Amino acid sequence: MNHQMVEYAWENSPLTGSQFIVHLAIAADSSNAGYCWSTVNHLARQSKCSYMTVRNAIKTLEQKGLLQIEEMYGHKQVFHLIVPGVEAGPEEVEPPEQPAE
Repeated sequence: MNHQMVEYAWENSPLTGSQFIVHLAIAADSSNAGYCWSTVNHLARQSKCSYMTVRNAIKTLEQKGLLQIEEMYGHKQVFHLIVPGVEAGPEEVEPPEQPAE
């Protein structure tokens, strides 16, 4: 769990309810630079929300400028939380050895 990202989401997220829980789940699975390699199915299990609820929360996060969806290293969806003052070093952009599913 990434305590820095969770703390930032906890204190600054404009979302409520299940969308807020999804924001926290993404933050918990993120690197120090805010990159989350988890699948939507994994985030649904973590947040105890449906697949569609997670997709909708991701869309809302993206619309509010709090998240970018990127394609990296052959992964179609890498979630990048936008946190002011946090920048990625090269070691923090590479996928973990076994990404969460």
